[in-house]
Amino acid sequence: MKMLKKSVLLAILLAFAFTAVQAQKKGGHEFDPVKRAEKQTAMMTEKLGLSNDQVVKVKAINLKYAEKAKADFANKDAGDKAKMKEAHKAMRTEQQAELSKVFTKEQAAKWEQIKAERQGQGRGKMGGRPSDPTQRAERETAMMTEKLGLNADQAAKIKAINLKYAEKARANHDAANPSDDKSKKKAANRDLRKAHNAEISKVLTKDQAAKWEQMKAEQKAKRGEHGKQKGKPDKEGLKKG
Repeated sequence: MKMLKKSVLLAILLAFAFTAVQAQKKGGHEFDPVKRAEKQTAMMTEKLGLSNDQVVKVKAINLKYAEKAKADFANKDAGDKAKMKEAHKAMRTEQQAELSKVFTKEQAAKWEQIKAERQGQGRGKMGGRPSDPTQRAERETAMMTEKLGLNADQAAKIKAINLKYAEKARANHDAANPSDDKSKKKAANRDLRKAHNAEISKVLTKDQAAKWEQMKAEQKAKRGEHGKQKGKPDKEGLKKG
């Protein structure tokens, strides 16, 4: 009888252990840093055309930060979520800085574009504009690099400017109240855009500045056309009225 009880107890313990292991395997955050680094490096090699020497260096960087990310996640319950989010963002920035030193100028520009496109796809699923100033600055810089043909030095300066004003825009948005005067908010946003564009223009060449002005004019025209279509009265409704 005692042997039977022991056998039943052992079976229960084994079943519990198996269930726990399976749950860990299914958990989305339980990842192998080596596999993650290999996957990231393979994607970068394909998209950016990395040389053999670059692959070795990039893989080492990716592994380093994959291990850091796993360690941070293991301690996630011990800290403040907001602080952890900031730490994770800082870690991503450090990783990108190290990767940029390995890439050529062309590869660095293309990588910025790839990141912006991936972030755009994520926003398409979630809807709305990016709330993170870093993401917004990266997206804007990637677009300008592609459209205006920025060199690496220009891209770095433009990114810093875009980040500066994305953070200001976010701060203004967070500080705004529903009861605030809309005309004042509109004027403040307009002044912010003017200051932003003034700093951007100092980095661009004459040809790039002219093309940038043309792009802005086209975007403004599209927004105006969209506004007209949105506010256009229904013809049937007018006839009925």
